[in-house]
Amino acid sequence: MTASGHARRWTASHTDVGPTADEVAFALRAGVVPDDRAFDWLLPERERERAWMFWTPVRVAVEVAGWLDRYEARSVLDLGSGVGKFAVIAALCSKASVLGVEQRASLIEVARDLVERFALSARVRFEQGAFGAVELPTVDAYYLFNPFGENLFSNGEQIDNTVELSFERYRRDCRAMTALLAASPRGTLLCTYNGFGGTLPPTFRLVRVGQGHPCPLRLWRKELDRASGPFLSEEALAELVLR
Repeated sequence: MTASGHARRWTASHTDVGPTADEVAFALRAGVVPDDRAFDWLLPERERERAWMFWTPVRVAVEVAGWLDRYEARSVLDLGSGVGKFAVIAALCSKASVLGVEQRASLIEVARDLVERFALSARVRFEQGAFGAVELPTVDAYYLFNPFGENLFSNGEQIDNTVELSFERYRRDCRAMTALLAASPRGTLLCTYNGFGGTLPPTFRLVRVGQGHPCPLRLWRKELDRASGPFLSEEALAELVLR
């Protein structure tokens, strides 16, 4: 069966048999974007059920992978990498190597298993730890899928209560991310899906906007070493650029 044929089978409304990692990889490398259910089938049931809320959609990851190659980003840091869905797809669809940083040991275990199943250990790895507690390398690009937003969710919406979650932590992490971006070298890429909650240094410029996704998808590039002007939210900066 062709890659497109497999994709049609996986998107059927009722199927008891999901694809293998090899089939998903074959489809993605052939330019076919599988339904999210096809990829999520490879996750444990609990992670599969909450994929719609916490894990990057396949189409978003594929589009970001194209941007990474277009701007020749060879190293990417996914902050709050969860089960590794974005990291695996980005590695399959681009030339980049991906480092995922995730604070929950249970999700790191799932992510590392996924990497083994896709035979991507040479280009994808994960580190466990909270933002600020793990030493982060200098990378070509950062990927942020609203990594601090869980701090603002109600108890029933959070993944679990095994880590610190609070409004104070939300503010602290947003400030730290803004400082990290301000100190990043010229040419650094920042890809945000559903934002990250903090402000952006005026040294960053909006270079790409994704279309047709459930949440805003944007690619920013640091084009100046220094710039005068206020630090603004993504929405405010995007409005200035797109006006």
